[in-house]
Amino acid sequence: MGSSQSALKKFVPVVLALILVEAIISIAARWPHQFNGHGRSDQVLSNFIGSGGTALAPPLWLVVLLALAGAGLYARGVLRTVATVVVALLAVILTVGVLGELFAPATPDVPRAAQLVGGVVDLACCLALLVLAVTALVQSRRSRALAEPAGR
Repeated sequence: MGSSQSALKKFVPVVLALILVEAIISIAARWPHQFNGHGRSDQVLSNFIGSGGTALAPPLWLVVLLALAGAGLYARGVLRTVATVVVALLAVILTVGVLGELFAPATPDVPRAAQLVGGVVDLACCLALLVLAVTALVQSRRSRALAEPAGR
């Protein structure tokens, strides 16, 4: 197993913990999502459970998918490869959402500082997640290529 795969297995739970902390903060502070239409502060929990997410956290279904993909990183063979690809795709989706929240117009519901700090921290995490997943895929491919007989 490559070092990137090992780092990815350790980093996914960190990202999940960060997302859960941000979800709790957003729900407690009633900070609705700002991207893709402004959410309502009285519906933050339902938006998190549903499809809109919060000002700082993606929707719950994305969190669940990331957790399942993170668990799949501990498998072997094709399942681990699929899980790594899913993590990479989720990192792209999360990056789009983070950028959307970061650059969404300010509203009275969410302090601009929260959008900025959350956006910068989350963007760094999403990009690191993407780099680790892609690097793990490349390392895995190289390992397989080296292990194949020369006559194939």
